[in-house]
Amino acid sequence: MDPMVYKLRDFFWIVLLPVSWVYSAVASWMIRWKSSQDQLAVPVISVGNLSSGGTGKTPLVIEVAQHFSKLNPAILSRGYKSQSSRRGAHVD
Repeated sequence: MDPMVYKLRDFFWIVLLPVSWVYSAVASWMIRWKSSQDQLAVPVISVGNLSSGGTGKTPLVIEVAQHFSKLNPAILSRGYKSQSSRRGAHVD
């Protein structure tokens, strides 16, 4: 291999390693700061991702709700393709 490739690799290693440490420290601090602000009185299970339909989120929510049925779970949805004409409608 060309010695220039090694020099370039070493240069990026030396420059980017400290940058990664700083990024890691800032990200860690942000996570701790954010989580200390968003404390809820009840446990929350979030089901979802950036995938569109067909990934099995609804059946999973049904199973989780049935599993925790003795705790009277509430399911919140952003209302995708909802037929309701008002925001915040209660659906049984």
